[in-house]
Amino acid sequence: EMGERQVYKKENTKKERAIIEIPGSEYKDWIGLLKDEFVEAGILSRRDKVQRGEILHGILSFIGNLYRQDKKLALSRALQAARAKFPLISDSEEYAIIVRELLNKDDFAIYFELAQGEVFTEYEVVNRFGDTKRIDRLVISASEAVVIDYKSDKYESGDHKEQLRNYMGMIREIYPKLKVRGILVYLDDLSIEEVS
Repeated sequence: EMGERQVYKKENTKKERAIIEIPGSEYKDWIGLLKDEFVEAGILSRRDKVQRGEILHGILSFIGNLYRQDKKLALSRALQAARAKFPLISDSEEYAIIVRELLNKDDFAIYFELAQGEVFTEYEVVNRFGDTKRIDRLVISASEAVVIDYKSDKYESGDHKEQLRNYMGMIREIYPKLKVRGILVYLDDLSIEEVS
């Protein structure tokens, strides 16, 4: 044995700690938040249209700013990425034709080919309540921000417009000096509707 046995004095370690008041939880509309998580019966009856819309949406999410880009190559890469995300795609050429048609629409091509500005796809935004929302396509130029939302069809278009207005409000808070516009793109008939 080496060393000496030590005897340690016990100190009074009980110290007065401040009492922290914890406020009660804040009431939120949980039903609204939960609705975003579950599929409605109407969507189930239109399952094929919805799936087709999701695949088109997926392809478009991989297409950024096409200014001075090879559109064929960009579309090919987007289709390849979408195939990895949706392995059950049987006929990718069908989807390529639809996306090509959308990209060539005169009133919509300007949001895919920006000489100056930025394009964000699947842009995540957190509102002041801490809820995360994902914007399908956000186009920022020197004077305006355009919020673009893709929808499978016009079913429940009133809800679509309200959702887009919420996105526009969030973007308005982030970019207060820019004019904010909103566009709904219906993928079933490739129609475009501006929302004020």
